[in-house]
Amino acid sequence: MNAKSLGRKVIILITPLYIRTFIITLFLGLAVFQASCENLIEFPKGSIKIYIPSGTVCKPVNWAIKDLNRDIEKITGSKAQVIRISNVSQIASGNSIVLLNESDASFSMPVVCQGKTNGWESHRVYEDAGKIYLQGADTRGLIYAIYTFSEKVLGIPPLWYWAMREPEKKTTVEVPVGMDYFFDTPDVKYRAWFPNDQDMFNPWKSGREDRRQAWFESMLRLKLNAIEYGCPIFYPTANTTARLYSEADSIKSRGFVLSYTHTVALGTHFSSWDNYWQRIKKMTTSPELSMANENLMFEFWEHAATTMHQSGAENIWQIAFRGSGDVPFWETIPDAPTSDAARAATIQRMWEKQLEILKRVTGNPKPLVKLTMYNEISDFMAAGLLTPPEGENIIWSYVATRRDHYPADDVLQHNSLSPVKMGYYMNLQFTSSGAHLAQAEGPWKMEQNFRVVNDKSPLYYSVINVGNLREFLFTMSANTDMMWNMNTYNTDDFLLSFCKTYFGEEHASVVADLYKDFFNAYWKQRNPEFTYKGVLMDRQFVYQDLRYKQSIMTLRSAFSKKTYDPNPLYRLEERHYNIVPTDHGVNTQVEAVIKCMPTVRDDFMAVANATDVLSSQLPEAYRPFLLSNLQSQAHFMAEISEMFYQYILTYQQYYINKNIAATHVAKSLKAANRARDYLYQNQQGEFSEWYSGDTIDGKFNLKTTIQKIEEVKKMLPTTGIDHLEIEKIQMAVRDGYIFVDQLPENAILSVYNMFGQKCMERKVTVNNSGIPHQLPKGMYIFVIHIGNQSINQKIII
Repeated sequence: MNAKSLGRKVIILITPLYIRTFIITLFLGLAVFQASCENLIEFPKGSIKIYIPSGTVCKPVNWAIKDLNRDIEKITGSKAQVIRISNVSQIASGNSIVLLNESDASFSMPVVCQGKTNGWESHRVYEDAGKIYLQGADTRGLIYAIYTFSEKVLGIPPLWYWAMREPEKKTTVEVPVGMDYFFDTPDVKYRAWFPNDQDMFNPWKSGREDRRQAWFESMLRLKLNAIEYGCPIFYPTANTTARLYSEADSIKSRGFVLSYTHTVALGTHFSSWDNYWQRIKKMTTSPELSMANENLMFEFWEHAATTMHQSGAENIWQIAFRGSGDVPFWETIPDAPTSDAARAATIQRMWEKQLEILKRVTGNPKPLVKLTMYNEISDFMAAGLLTPPEGENIIWSYVATRRDHYPADDVLQHNSLSPVKMGYYMNLQFTSSGAHLAQAEGPWKMEQNFRVVNDKSPLYYSVINVGNLREFLFTMSANTDMMWNMNTYNTDDFLLSFCKTYFGEEHASVVADLYKDFFNAYWKQRNPEFTYKGVLMDRQFVYQDLRYKQSIMTLRSAFSKKTYDPNPLYRLEERHYNIVPTDHGVNTQVEAVIKCMPTVRDDFMAVANATDVLSSQLPEAYRPFLLSNLQSQAHFMAEISEMFYQYILTYQQYYINKNIAATHVAKSLKAANRARDYLYQNQQGEFSEWYSGDTIDGKFNLKTTIQKIEEVKKMLPTTGIDHLEIEKIQMAVRDGYIFVDQLPENAILSVYNMFGQKCMERKVTVNNSGIPHQLPKGMYIFVIHIGNQSINQKIII
């Protein structure tokens, strides 16, 4: 039969089970009934053997074997014996696991294993004559086969570490005769992750080698093959020899391809200019970084290219010409040209010079090279000012539009006949105005982005920007699935498969719907405009969590002004907020937020409440991942939506009635504190200090966000108005009636089921003695709305 696996294209070939089944019995020191049964293969405790050809052994494979043996020990209580062999005859009779790398020319492949894979990274996990073969067409293919065995046979999913899912102990591992998981060569050759903006990730893994290795392992389990890195070259103070940073060296040791970001040229960038001249060249003062000294730039780049080439790392070379840091070159170099045309011409000339250097250093007339069309490069490309180098060894890696991530004009203008390879870079996380503490872009939007680019020319290179990793594992997994099998991938199919893997068959469809509701809850602050093949990108513009944070910061400054500004989010022209009031039938930013934010809040709250109910119904092993990847994020987004809503009401009333403003800022502050509490509740186990990096240097910085609200609160009077009056309301259900006590004024009662669907709505007053209902038994969310306030309560009927 044919089937798709979670994450990658796979054909599963299984001989009908009625013929016979191998059951590998793993003794755990227990008495086992010894019966004659030709259908059983027994591995007594400690007798599992893994055979691997000596020539295949290298650092990346050794790491994968180490992980496999850890998995076997977790499952069985005992490690396997790893045996290196030089020829087929050394494989003992009986049952065993055999690792094979078809690119290992020193080893003669068994006849039954020949022709089992078909090229780059293709791999297979299959049974033949009682032996289980983990076979790759090359070294990475073998690594993927090892992790596939762990997933498919041992039952350990790719994200087990992040899902805090400990493998289930087993007394037997059943292997059907003829089991055959076959993975064709991937549709996209290079599939990269860019770990940018690691404000939580870096402190969490600092000083912990096990945590560093955990993310390498996870990337390989997801079958990524490249890490897009910043400057990989380290310029030490103690000697005159540059080398790879330890992290870059680890990336190499785990078997990844090293790729580089848009700031890096031939392995270095201008932020390292002084380090090169002072540490390597031993100069007291560095020469000026200027166009007049461009020959010194060429020397700087050639040294970097030589260092990278001698490191032996598998590279996708990057050519680039940008400034020191993530800025255009003219913001760093004082004598840079001032017109767009001259700047574009300079970039083009520097690209060509770097290519010359690279060919000379590597001795390769056609080295694999990538150009990243980021920011000013994208603008110059769209304007027709740049003509990048072309060739079958050249990757043009286009970049999604900044802040709101969709294909930019330059990629839409791409000539499909250009003799270049196609690449694409998309942010799932963004530094200043994007998703950071909660996922937001979603796998449907991810798929739309990559489909557009792939239609222009088949994708050869893909990269997603996910710095902190943990919050974005869902869409990241969808991306890896799509990149392996671009032609048949479907997000809805992937979503259901993902939910079955991490939340169980019984609840998979419910969780899948909640994921959809979560992403659909984000405020679309501007109507979508991007259409491709007649399909509108529905969530082209969304208000991610960092936009909330930036809104609080910008509004805090607005409070210091003497006059009211109905459009206080002043960075609209930079697309920092991208709020278009007229798209919501109003005229100002303040009106747009006040009109839309309560619905956004309620939609997130419906998802949060539904996940609360669902969590109690899930097996305990599934709850931590639901909490970290959906439940706490939904609560967090609901609360910061309330925080933002009440804060902008505070701003509006600040110039009208400061007493009323005081009630709103108190509610905003309380919502901000609840947001922090909901977020921090997913700090468990290995992730008990995950948010320690969200400090003053953090991208969101909850502490400072709360302080800004507190500052406004101190500017306002203590009014004596009890803004928490609504929280005194008590709701109960008895004998077919809903009772509401302590109601201060007319209100609206809304009742939702566990899926967030509204079941009833009724006006209630202080005179209601009881509201009849016909709700079936189950868990419900009762919500009371009084003016701009609301309170919810879970009630079981």
